[in-house]
Amino acid sequence: MIRFTFKKGLRFLFGTRVFTLIERLVNHKLRLEDAAGKRRDLTLAELNRRWMSGEWVIDEKSLGASSNVFYVSTPRDLKTVPDKHRDRAKLHVAYLTAIERAFRKAGGSFVCTTETLRGAIANAAVRLEDPSPPTPLTVWRWWQRFSPTRCIHKLIDGRERSGRRRDEVLLGVFEEAIAEVFLNRQKHPGKAVFERMKEKIRRTNKKLSESEEKLPAPNLATVYRWLKELHYGLVRKAREGKASTDRELRAALDTVKVEHILERIEIDHTPLDLLVIDKVTRLILGRPWITLAIDRKSRCILGFYISFHAPSANSVLYCLKQVMLPKDLILARFPDVTSAWPCRGVPDLVVCDNGMDLHAHAVETICLEMGIELQYCGVAHPEMKGAIERVFRTLAEDLIHRLPGTVFSNPDKRGDYPSEKEAAIDLETLVHLLVKWIVDKYHNTPHRGLGGRTPLRVWIEGEEHRLIELPAYPQQLDTICGASATRKLFHYGLEVDYLYYNSPHLQAIRHRSEKSQSLHVRFFDDDVSWISVLDPVAEEFIRVPAVNQAYTQGLNRDVHRLVVAEARQRFGEAWRDEVLLNVREEIQAIVDEALLAKKTATRKRAASTLQHDSEAVLASAACLEAAQIPVDLTTPPVELLPAGLDDELPKLGVALLGRVEEPA
Repeated sequence: MIRFTFKKGLRFLFGTRVFTLIERLVNHKLRLEDAAGKRRDLTLAELNRRWMSGEWVIDEKSLGASSNVFYVSTPRDLKTVPDKHRDRAKLHVAYLTAIERAFRKAGGSFVCTTETLRGAIANAAVRLEDPSPPTPLTVWRWWQRFSPTRCIHKLIDGRERSGRRRDEVLLGVFEEAIAEVFLNRQKHPGKAVFERMKEKIRRTNKKLSESEEKLPAPNLATVYRWLKELHYGLVRKAREGKASTDRELRAALDTVKVEHILERIEIDHTPLDLLVIDKVTRLILGRPWITLAIDRKSRCILGFYISFHAPSANSVLYCLKQVMLPKDLILARFPDVTSAWPCRGVPDLVVCDNGMDLHAHAVETICLEMGIELQYCGVAHPEMKGAIERVFRTLAEDLIHRLPGTVFSNPDKRGDYPSEKEAAIDLETLVHLLVKWIVDKYHNTPHRGLGGRTPLRVWIEGEEHRLIELPAYPQQLDTICGASATRKLFHYGLEVDYLYYNSPHLQAIRHRSEKSQSLHVRFFDDDVSWISVLDPVAEEFIRVPAVNQAYTQGLNRDVHRLVVAEARQRFGEAWRDEVLLNVREEIQAIVDEALLAKKTATRKRAASTLQHDSEAVLASAACLEAAQIPVDLTTPPVELLPAGLDDELPKLGVALLGRVEEPA
């Protein structure tokens, strides 16, 4: 992916005119100049709007290559060694150097014989003023360790300090006893080890003759002292388990060192502790999932994605798309949001956990294409991305748990609160409340981890020291978020999921070669009315519409696959476009009726099928008037539906939605 930053010399193409960015004015506007010398002053929002709409295009020749940075690590030095051991190591090196120099002057090499070494050692001891010179055998041992690498660390004294002498036989019995009764999940006390040792010694002594020395009986205090000297981490892992031990023994040795904004962002998913209702039926759809991205330097929230389906690669991609683009269009949806949300840009590093959705080939490929480094945390180590985990807690305590219909974080906190009866928040309202909380409250609240500064202030300060890079072609993000495939091109176009896509540009590609061509295509889950096709000559993606627009308009891929499966089951291979259109209307009616089902799980699956997510809310043409009206959280929801609308679904709907229910 091509990236750019607003810096002097950046050029924009507008038809045949070229505008060059020459300076930033004191009123925060950007001054551009065309070839005729005519100047134009634009705000950053105005320039973003023209660039994102495609009216102005980045001139790639004006983009400079970024420099590579190399990080060099150095091994441990001698300063980290205690003074006593360092001085002794220096003395050893001095002896070896003096002896080796003496052998070289004599025309020989370092030879280990008592006669040759004794004189050289004596001369070196006089020169070094050492009253206790080493023996020839000791010097030869030093030379064997030192000569291969010439590393002084090889001569550091590694002897352990002296302590109590232990009976090796009795210690062997102790090790057998702890392996049998102590290092297991039964968690026997230390006295069990003492008793097992006595039993083993009694059996051993019984087998010995009267002339043989008997093993002494262990002392209880000695056994307990030996138990205390065991490696606590290994003992606890054997008795409590690895995950529990890792959680207890994790060490907060230091914080993550981040110098600039967008240097490191953390991304993760969590289910929201809130029951969301359908806007029309007022029935509960369930708890949605949220995917959140946060900048580690400023602690600003860069993007989010809310949906009713389980986290997937699409959740990550939609969130990353929002991370990189300016938030002007999002703020335009909600006029009551008063603060700015300037966070945007391509990050350097994305830190995430080891979920299968984040290990998806699509995510790794896209990060590679964008020049983003992807780093996975260890399994069951959420502390490795502590910033995003802490934001989830702040979001829950400061917003979600204060909304009607919250389920709280655990049953103890919930108590007798009737979450199902109090649920009153639909998805559009939730997105509205989340954006307002992020922009107006969270970003403007002093943060303890930032020294009392607000995340918004740290971000604004960080922009002065960081060149923020943006995707030169924002439309490319839509293409990147699609699934990849290869299809052969024919006179009727390309076929993807039993749908035909064709255009004059696509046929022009076909006319270039006599043989049939295989083209790389990208298709999308939220819209089947078009696909992106890579032109192999121009090396760019073109948008190709579906032939049957009457059927595909406004249709997502999940519903389309349901329609195709039902049509094949009814009509075999003899179905046509008219059949698909009719079955689509039936499926849509069934899914709409599923939103009235008795079971919350069924309604949640229906909402997921209809692509009820934050992208649909933010991309809608309406301004969400209903979401902007303040909600009276103290008033219980009004029962808008008459009885009988939540009866069982037709058998067709039961099969399509994967639901097995008996009639009531």
